[in-house]
Amino acid sequence: MADASPDDVVETAAAKRELIFVRVTVVMNLVESLLLRDFTRAYQTMVRYPRAFQMLDDKKQMKVPEFDGVFWSGFASFHFARETREPLWIQRGMNALAAFEEWTKLNAWNFLPRYHLLKAELHHTQGDIARATESFDAAIAAAKKRHSTSLEAIACEWAAHFYRNIENIEKTTQMIQQS
Repeated sequence: MADASPDDVVETAAAKRELIFVRVTVVMNLVESLLLRDFTRAYQTMVRYPRAFQMLDDKKQMKVPEFDGVFWSGFASFHFARETREPLWIQRGMNALAAFEEWTKLNAWNFLPRYHLLKAELHHTQGDIARATESFDAAIAAAKKRHSTSLEAIACEWAAHFYRNIENIEKTTQMIQQS
């Protein structure tokens, strides 16, 4: 199955009732789409497999072991909220942010950088440049403090996209170099 598409893997795993493989494949497809900034594919993934993201519709169902899926799908939801202005996407992003706020109270070491990144995306979605900037800076600082170079790079890269969107070329360049 080395050449199988994510849809093929999902279909095969679902037929075998291997639900963990379905979930992992769907979330990894979403993560890959976001990291490649292929928002069309990310959107199609979330719409095609709604059950994989139903935790975003009811924040009470979110569990800490699902944190990676919650993070990336919350991140995607804020992007889709900016693009479409559909209430569903902002609500899903807000539910993901609320889950990370609670989880950060339990374990700031693991969850604080992601919480700040989600907050930055919320503020970006709301057009609040000052608070988005503060949240991106906080995410980068928290990742750096925890020696999480991959998360720091992701935070810097997404901050660079934010700064490009608001036409701050100097900060865009700085964040790209830092990532």
